[in-house]
Amino acid sequence: VRRLRDAGSALVLVLGDPRYYGRHGFVPVGPAGPQPPYAIEMPEAWQVRELEAGALARAEGMVRCAESLEDPAHW
Repeated sequence: VRRLRDAGSALVLVLGDPRYYGRHGFVPVGPAGPQPPYAIEMPEAWQVRELEAGALARAEGMVRCAESLEDPAHW
């Protein structure tokens, strides 16, 4: 997270266990935020952490992943 902030990223999105990521400042994205590229079984696992105040309110649309993560099997 520190490296992403230092590189100028405004948000970090993860797909993972809310109990783990919640301890590190991540919260569920919800239906109004950036959407994952595929349907996921546990919507609460799609999480975000703002690195810049107000960044989530400005984010919209669907996330596009690196090609190596585009396979729906990863989601």
